[in-house]
Amino acid sequence: MIYIFLNILFSSFFILGMRWLQAREYDFYTIGMLNYIVAAIAAGLWTLVDSSASFEAAGCITGAVNGIAYFVAFFFLMYLLPFKGAALTAVLSRLSVLMAVVLGIVAWGERPNMLQALGIGFACLSLVLIGNRGLVHQAEKTPPKTTLVLALFLLIAGSSRMAQETFKHMAAPEEKSAYLLVGFALAAMASVVVLVVRKRMPSKAELLWGSLVGITNVSQTGFILKALESLDGFIVFPVASAGGLLFTSLVAVLMFRERLAKLSYWGIGLAVCSLAMLSA
Repeated sequence: MIYIFLNILFSSFFILGMRWLQAREYDFYTIGMLNYIVAAIAAGLWTLVDSSASFEAAGCITGAVNGIAYFVAFFFLMYLLPFKGAALTAVLSRLSVLMAVVLGIVAWGERPNMLQALGIGFACLSLVLIGNRGLVHQAEKTPPKTTLVLALFLLIAGSSRMAQETFKHMAAPEEKSAYLLVGFALAAMASVVVLVVRKRMPSKAELLWGSLVGITNVSQTGFILKALESLDGFIVFPVASAGGLLFTSLVAVLMFRERLAKLSYWGIGLAVCSLAMLSA
């Protein structure tokens, strides 16, 4: 469970960090692109020191899908943050794990017991309660196309989780380095193109924040892959999602003054129950 806990901390920092930078009017697109470049460098360095690293088709392909999904989802994330806030955006990102849970059950025969199935249900319901009018965020009027963006963001974020679930069943643990390197290298190459097109040199502060977010990003992905080595996806993804939702929502309320409605507290209670059931 330690790797799930670390994933919760690092993945939450990514969303909260970008929200914090956006609130202070940093150029978060530049920071986002630097994030993928630094993450690719970190993955490359890790590969060099990983004596057990293995490059096979399964690890490289699933990593590539994950990297592309991360890069595309970033632009949806940046669009949604001003209108939906960090906590609700996190809800959508976490809810996408259902795609990976269903994939594991249907494609690879993962079978949760009754208590775990109830925990999965509680985790999903907690996300819905908090996300469905559970969060009040003061922002400008939401554009009509935001609903479509929300749906696309959910699908793209879910694709990255499905890539991680597929890696668990199709690749060897020694391919984690290849997964991370290929995924973030693709995102980094696309990021370089964006930076060149924008013709804007990053400032020292942007380089610093981009590096911190990048290290966080590659770390949280590595931790989720490590957790999947010993636990089924129907445990890893809901626990990471519900736990991350609790942490992100709490910090979003304290730091960004995002307010939770009464219904959200029922969702938080269900999330706590689901964590207990799935961790049992």
